[in-house]
Amino acid sequence: KNVWRLGVLVRWGMAGRHGKCDVGASLYMYMGVSRFLKQKNPAIQIIGLQPKDGASIPGIRRWPKAYLPSIYQAEEVDQVIDIDQRDAETTMRQLATEEGIFCGVSSGGSVCGALHIASNVSNAVIVAIICDRGDRYLSTGVFDN
Repeated sequence: KNVWRLGVLVRWGMAGRHGKCDVGASLYMYMGVSRFLKQKNPAIQIIGLQPKDGASIPGIRRWPKAYLPSIYQAEEVDQVIDIDQRDAETTMRQLATEEGIFCGVSSGGSVCGALHIASNVSNAVIVAIICDRGDRYLSTGVFDN
């Protein structure tokens, strides 16, 4: 089935790209896919993700309002949730050890957000995108725990 036919709750990460000072592809993808899904089914809930204040999750940014790119339209996002860095890293490790998904911290944050949403809703399909690889983080020690 197509995602928009399910009347689903969609969870997507609001992100910039690693190491770039511009907005990068992720926010453009986020807004484009959000618009497409809302056109197909206005009941779909688009939920953004950003790091909690003080958290540093590579690939996910907390944009100050003054610096939000013009492509971002707040009225098209139903909710934005804050993700703790430790929770994102823990979820990333769990994905690797329990599910065999070797992803990075931003994907751990996405799945962490999806799990949070899943604990608060029933009868919904939740989509989280795993868009990075874990090998980029091997030298950081984040997998040492």
